[in-house]
Amino acid sequence: MVIFAGMAMALACIWIGMKWKGVTGGVLGFIIGAALTGFVATRAGVDLGDGAGCSRYSSFADDC
Repeated sequence: MVIFAGMAMALACIWIGMKWKGVTGGVLGFIIGAALTGFVATRAGVDLGDGAGCSRYSSFADDC
């Protein structure tokens, strides 16, 4: 649920940025939305993962 809220927040940031400064604002809105989504997910305790199946706290290269 947190991810869907973050996606909605990112889309809202993109839309506001597009209305404010056109394409440049849209790109800036995307960056801000992605950062806010990561921040909200981190604060909620959601592990977004790295997609490669790597151990989060591993220091060994062969764990991936």
